Amino acid sequence: MNWIITEDITSVNKLRINFNPPNNVLTMFFASLKTIDFSNYLSQTIHSEGGFGLENASILFYNQMDWEDKENLNINEDEICVYFYDGSSNTTILKEIEFDNIIYDFTYSILKTNYAKHSLSESSLEKVKRLLDELKIKLSKKELKSFTKINKNVFYNFFDGSKLYKEINQYFDWLNSDDYAVWSNSYIELNNKRIYIIKENVKVLYTFRFYNKEELASLCSKYNLQIKEENGIYYACTEIHNTREFEISENDELIVIYCIHGSYGPESIFIYGVYEK
Repeated sequence: MNWIITEDITSVNKLRINFNPPNNVLTMFFASLKTIDFSNYLSQTIHSEGGFGLENASILFYNQMDWEDKENLNINEDEICVYFYDGSSNTTILKEIEFDNIIYDFTYSILKTNYAKHSLSESSLEKVKRLLDELKIKLSKKELKSFTKINKNVFYNFFDGSKLYKEINQYFDWLNSDDYAVWSNSYIELNNKRIYIIKENVKVLYTFRFYNKEELASLCSKYNLQIKEENGIYYACTEIHNTREFEISENDELIVIYCIHGSYGPESIFIYGVYEK
């Protein structure tokens, strides 16, 4: 599932999210979320509990369901149910981790809208930022758990064009600048070897241009990535980061696999893995 977030003055939070394939229940659910209550929504999402307290919409986490709910919905342990009422009852079921990713992106767009329109107080804004970081940790932990099963710890330096970070294995955080002239200078250093990940021999991990299906499958197997198919094109992905295009940057000494996140442009970066040749 992919999504795009745009401004919409008719919605409660002034944003609209559309999905591909279309999912009207999710679109209307997110349109009904109130900007002032996003700290509550995030807290419930982080702890997988609560119902969001909306008049015509709700969310039901698996651990809140009784056996009857689970049987009637035919739902799996890693899934949630979203409900929306518009004169008739509508439900949709999706992976909890996918919902976490959607609300993460949507909340970030709420923050960007707030900077322009000042709809949140400074204290509310800081609380939402802190909870958004906690949600990012929840997402990263699940990704890292899968990664560390087959990879040794890798210690490296990451420079995002503005700041230098000392990291282990994976990295997922905001870019300090959305100016291409700044973040395009991002590099990784490992054992005195450096690679400029945005500029050096970058290829998107998909079959549209750079790889055929067999070549992509081989790379995904080598680096423990998954493959998804959309409109006849195959993409590398992970269970959590499955809505962005992964890219591979390579020079004579290092290989880096990463993806850029953002609703309106580059906003954050996820570094999946750093490898020595």
